[in-house]
Amino acid sequence: MRLFRALQTLRQLARRGTATAPVEPGRRRALLLQIDGLSSRRLKQALARGEMPHLKKWLESGAARLRSILAATPPSTPVFQAGLLYGEHAGVPGFGWYDRGLGRVVRMDLAEDVLAIERSIQRAATDRPLLEHGVSYGTIWPAGAAHAFFNVVLFVHGQSASGRVVRNLYDQAVSTLAGVEILGRLASRFALELGVAAWDFVSWCRRIRSTRFEWRFLYMRLFVSVVMRDVSTQGAIVDVLRGVPVIYLDYLGYDEYAHRRGPDSEMSLYNLRGIDAAIAKIRRATEEVPDYGYDIFVFSDHGQTATTPFERVVGCDLHQFVLEHAAGCVAGPIESSAIRELVALRETEFWIRTLWPVLRPPMQLYVAWLKHRLSRRLRRRDRAPLEGIEVVTGGSIAHLYLGALPAADGGTPAKVITVDQIARRWPRLIDALARCPAVGLLVGKGRRGPVVFFRGQRYDLADRAAIETLEPCRRLGYELLRTHLEQAVNGRRSGDLVLYGAFAEAGEISFDFEFGSHGGLALEELDQFVMYPSEVDFPLKGAVAAEEFYRFFRARYGVFEASDEARAKKHAA
Repeated sequence: MRLFRALQTLRQLARRGTATAPVEPGRRRALLLQIDGLSSRRLKQALARGEMPHLKKWLESGAARLRSILAATPPSTPVFQAGLLYGEHAGVPGFGWYDRGLGRVVRMDLAEDVLAIERSIQRAATDRPLLEHGVSYGTIWPAGAAHAFFNVVLFVHGQSASGRVVRNLYDQAVSTLAGVEILGRLASRFALELGVAAWDFVSWCRRIRSTRFEWRFLYMRLFVSVVMRDVSTQGAIVDVLRGVPVIYLDYLGYDEYAHRRGPDSEMSLYNLRGIDAAIAKIRRATEEVPDYGYDIFVFSDHGQTATTPFERVVGCDLHQFVLEHAAGCVAGPIESSAIRELVALRETEFWIRTLWPVLRPPMQLYVAWLKHRLSRRLRRRDRAPLEGIEVVTGGSIAHLYLGALPAADGGTPAKVITVDQIARRWPRLIDALARCPAVGLLVGKGRRGPVVFFRGQRYDLADRAAIETLEPCRRLGYELLRTHLEQAVNGRRSGDLVLYGAFAEAGEISFDFEFGSHGGLALEELDQFVMYPSEVDFPLKGAVAAEEFYRFFRARYGVFEASDEARAKKHAA
């Protein structure tokens, strides 16, 4: 009842503000709510267990339908959101990779990297971004949103298309009342979540006998599941009451918990209850303004699979494993401790890029000292063959970039590096990876097309009869498996070798230190869902590329240029 009265007050104020949109009969608005990392199978389990009562009630009422689909593009948030928001993912292979054009490892939680890659996506796109004149919360790409909050590039401050937002006293009153409600709720929820987080921190660290990444997760769970979720939900409610034409909100909490605790953990399921309650509030807001005609879509970008970290199986991380087996081609023996120092140096160099620019110069002195110390243990001529190798992990997928190999005739280095060339340059590397119990599939370029290694054996992807005998094909089907492997091998941003943790002899593997992963080929990772209004003819089914979402939403909702013209006339009057 209190929420109902609050919504009525906010609605009355919003309708009088300059930011409110005029009602346009016959024109629908889109409200896109993403539950990051939740597979269709786990959603159905949560509904059956009563952990998401609002969504269950919505489905049982007949007002909404649920559809399971499979990702035909890499199951990673940057890929999905690029396809959804621009209609083009431009070869983005996942969350991180070595970008040959930029000459550095890029990661999609760094603003400078997102901006650089977004420019190439915009060049490849054939139409305007989906979020023009809209608002987004928690996205990676700005995508032309009039306001983008908790965006990797714009973060909390948001951005307006004009650079200036005109508000009057009614708009300020709406924002003030919403802000007061948020602060009151945050204070109590933050204290509760901090207590739960402290208990969980201690018990989990005892269980895994490590605090690795746990301090960061302690911060992230408080920010994502308390601050970001509540502020974004309240912001979306105000946007609905103002009639914003397209609203996109990504609930990140489940994905964060699933990475650190596993997708079926009690903490992950606990987060789903909060997301369900948040969606219920937004739906109530749409019921207060039926004349705006909001269609609500709840969907996921990918699923997650429970994993074991690579280093728990092998005894070292993938980066060290690759460099140790590649070191066989150098002049002298290299100690494992020297390899570990080289890996630590690279990790430190990348970590500095995550700092504020003002903090980077002092840390460069520390890097210079690390390089000097390493030079006393590892001679330049021994280190040189390893410096061109880049190992970029992204959950259950990893990309290996092996630099430019010299041509057989001594001429210009070949741009396309085949597995045979790699085997000649680093004789031990491919065999070690292909036979490693913590590597499922290994793919690379062959002279006649993509080559697949599974359990130590080599196959041509084009040899359908042979591929269909393998477990990955029996689980996914040949066409879906081929689609993903061809994207990995032929993608202009992909590595020379691509590794998958799915279907490994040791079980489902993550190449990062995490216990729930995606980005690869496990069926659970590709498992998505869409909940949509029953009256909407939603055409997507089966294996769906992210770009198909863009084409559907673009065709149905278009760009609200008419709203801008009507608003301008209203202001002039």
